[in-house]
Amino acid sequence: MLLFTIDFGVAAHRSSQGYEVFPVDLLAPVIRVVTLALSAALQYYNRKKGLRTSGLLFIFWIFTALFGAVQFRHEIRRSRYE
Repeated sequence: MLLFTIDFGVAAHRSSQGYEVFPVDLLAPVIRVVTLALSAALQYYNRKKGLRTSGLLFIFWIFTALFGAVQFRHEIRRSRYE
């Protein structure tokens, strides 16, 4: 969550300096922080109620890992060409 906050701060700073910053660069870190906070709250609630695992959290983490792997691959390929 700290890295997403820093990412948002860097995008906001670059925007204030006059660089072109796309709206997705400002919104994506905020959305990530909110979703991770919601997943942490859901996990806390499940543990408090005695549930070991949640199907919803399992699907969330699977999708997070899959889409994160795609983004990671894209970042590696992009860094090769720059």
